Order: sequence, then C-alpha cells, then structure tokens
Amino acid sequence: MNSKGFTLIETLIVITIIGILAVVGFISYTSFQRSIEIESVARQTVDTLREAQSKTMAGEELSQWGVHFETDKFVLFYGSSYDPNELKNQVNGLSSAVKISNITLSGGGSDVVFDKLEGTTSNFGTGANDAALRVELATQSSTYKTITITQVGKINIE
Repeated sequence: MNSKGFTLIETLIVITIIGILAVVGFISYTSFQRSIEIESVARQTVDTLREAQSKTMAGEELSQWGVHFETDKFVLFYGSSYDPNELKNQVNGLSSAVKISNITLSGGGSDVVFDKLEGTTSNFGTGANDAALRVELATQSSTYKTITITQVGKINIE
C-alpha cells in the first residue's frame, strides 16, 4: 500500500527537533541579552565618570563633581563629597539583574571625585590593573565588566 503523508513518528521527530532548537535559541538569546545589559551599564557608568570629570575641569558651578557607587545605583554628585540630599544629584538606578561590586578605590570609600583643572583623582582604582569596580550579573558574578580609573584620570572598560 502506497500512502502519501507523514507517519506519526516522523511528525514527532520533527516537533522534537523544533523544540530543541527553540530551547537552544532561547538560552543563547538570554545570554546575549545579559551581556548587552552589562555592557550598557558599564558604558553608562564610564560616561557618568567622564561627565563628572568634564564638569570639574570646566569649573561648572565653581565646584568639583564626583560619582558615588552603591550596589544598585551610581550617582553623579555636586561638591567634594557625596550628600544624598543634594538636589543636583543625578541618580542612575540599576535593574535587578545587574549590580556594582568589588569597589576598590584608594582611600577606601565608594566615591570618585575629580580635581579641578587637571581632571586627576585621588580616588583611583587599587585593584589589579587599576580596577576600580565591577559591573556584573546579580545572579552570576562570573559575567562582568571591569571599570578602571587611574590616578591621572584615565577611565576604561575592560
């Protein structure tokens, strides 16, 4: 008997293959999305550090500017020290998927303040290769970007 069509086994095999491909695709997409989020937060952090440096060097508001770091946010602040009640603060909150960790700045603390005119800082990174902090996944600390700050004010993502 010559029948045209697919058997039940052939149909199940095709559905199984499609299901496996969908799961693999979803896992890859999720991983890619997380790495993009880490990269984005790291770039925002570096941009905020450079903004503080630029405002200080330009003498904006005739003051220094800095960035304060916490696990779930970073804050561009006005003045030589962080005041959480200052109205000029610009708070950048992080999603629950990302956190800031391993803050290692000279002198301790979690603030980077830039010097007028030169843009240097005494709050540079003291970790390996001038590492100052890490932006990482909240659930997987092995996926991260390191932000470095040198004494002369050079800021990079590694």
